[in-house]
Amino acid sequence: MAGDSRVEPVRHLVEPALRRPCAVEGRVICAGEPPRCSGAQAITSGGGGTRLGRVESDRAVLAARIRQTHLPMLPSFISGAASDIVSTVVAESLATENVTLTVTITSRRFDVGPRRSDPAASGIVVTVTVASTDTESGARRHVPMREPEAWARAVFAEVDDDTTRVYLLGGIDPDTSRPEFGLVAYRFYLDGESTPIRVPPQLLNVPHYWIGPLH
Repeated sequence: MAGDSRVEPVRHLVEPALRRPCAVEGRVICAGEPPRCSGAQAITSGGGGTRLGRVESDRAVLAARIRQTHLPMLPSFISGAASDIVSTVVAESLATENVTLTVTITSRRFDVGPRRSDPAASGIVVTVTVASTDTESGARRHVPMREPEAWARAVFAEVDDDTTRVYLLGGIDPDTSRPEFGLVAYRFYLDGESTPIRVPPQLLNVPHYWIGPLH
């Protein structure tokens, strides 16, 4: 991994407010290596609601509630029909008071040829970005990482094979790779049979951090 500029500590990918340790763990996915290649620093953000009727903090519970509530607006990836789409869901935060989340789900097909020892691969890449804003002012805010992660898991739940190949990209705009306040991005990859796969090394244009299973 030495000399690979894409393999960086997480602290270089996100704003200072995301540098405090938390329980969200990940692994750096490096070109040509399996998903256990290197430990990555955990990241989180400040904030937290105290006046909600019930503040959900468990990621599994959050993901289940999100999927149950917003299922009609979430794209399906079982048949592969959801390639090359953009879907947006706007929802109030379940875990932080006075925060509105704008969740953008994009998917596109990929078809990459072999490169050195990396085999050719094709399928669908799905990107989930979660932007958090103050409900009253519209200004960007940070929220605890558990809720953006729960949204990514809710989107992915339909095809989850329990290896949970969800990748955290960090607090960046995935199109530009530039840090962006109040935004968190995730990705996952499916083959032509809608089976979750690890990120093809040919598509590692930004660092990917593998999020382990919830259990």
